[in-house]
Amino acid sequence: SSTSTTWEAMNLSGPEGEIVCVGGLRVDGGSCRCTKGCHTCTPSHCVVCRDDMYYHRGECMEACPEGTQPIRMENYASYCLDITTSTSTSTSTSTSSSTSTSTSSSTSTSSSTSTSSSSSTSSSSIPGYERGEPFCVGKSNVFDASPCKCQQDCFSCDRSKECIVCKNGAYLLDGECVESCPRGYAEVGFGLFNKRCNYVGTTTSVTSTSTSSSSSSSTSTSTSTSTSTST
Repeated sequence: SSTSTTWEAMNLSGPEGEIVCVGGLRVDGGSCRCTKGCHTCTPSHCVVCRDDMYYHRGECMEACPEGTQPIRMENYASYCLDITTSTSTSTSTSTSSSTSTSTSSSTSTSSSTSTSSSSSTSSSSIPGYERGEPFCVGKSNVFDASPCKCQQDCFSCDRSKECIVCKNGAYLLDGECVESCPRGYAEVGFGLFNKRCNYVGTTTSVTSTSTSSSSSSSTSTSTSTSTSTST
């Protein structure tokens, strides 16, 4: 049997499926609380357990359920590994006949049952390994709470130390924290956390001048010569 413990979560609002709380601190600043025994969580489920509890399908448990194998880590990130059981049965029948009126028939049946447990770890299955995902929040690693550090004035950053959320009133601009936003950007946010520079573009006024000129000239020359001769 397994035992899962409940705990009143607190301040976990955010995009579904994204990490919002790590070690009691929100990724975007402020305090939060995951379920009991959980170090890192999304708004709906745990991602990494702590206090020697085992992670299994979004929850932290004191013991792994039947059909799983406990994988013990040091304080953080222990989990329950699913055990796979497979059964295969094969039957073959062969009959041969010859002109000497002898017939032979054979039937064989084999059955095998195998139980295996496998664990494959890829960068996409470990929180904080993808670009843009929180890796360090408030100087705490999202996976095992080991000490970590982002750039100056950055509260949350990914594995490459590209900032996600700035602190100390700084503004986020292209993965870095700046004191003020440059021309063409609007300063968005208030307080000490999660302020950013939003691109608004530059406005350029263009004055068009149209010049039309028309000229007309009319020249009329009339010459008449009259000659009269009388005798």
